[in-house]
Amino acid sequence: LNDALVKGGQIAFGGKTEISSKYFEPTLIAAISSEMSVFKEEIFGPILPILTYNNLQEAIDLINSQPKPLALYFFGTNSSHSKKVMDETSSGNMVINDCVLHFLHNELPFGGVN
Repeated sequence: LNDALVKGGQIAFGGKTEISSKYFEPTLIAAISSEMSVFKEEIFGPILPILTYNNLQEAIDLINSQPKPLALYFFGTNSSHSKKVMDETSSGNMVINDCVLHFLHNELPFGGVN
């Protein structure tokens, strides 16, 4: 979080911490750039960076320019858009209009690609 803030990120929600209880409020960070750790590294914590794009192809190109994600979550009502993302990207898991759904069944695989 500190790295993002120093490099121009902005807290859109949350950000409160209590060191004594090891509490870290769920936090949304806007104005993300590719130089920030939250852009480059896996996040194991209550931080969600918000990346913006002008059109769907720009988002797909960004996904494809990075190492393949373990999980990809698509939110939208246009089924042709979700199909386009599914067809043109590669990830360990893709979930449409939900999140962490693939964790609910312990027999389903997680991680890796395709």
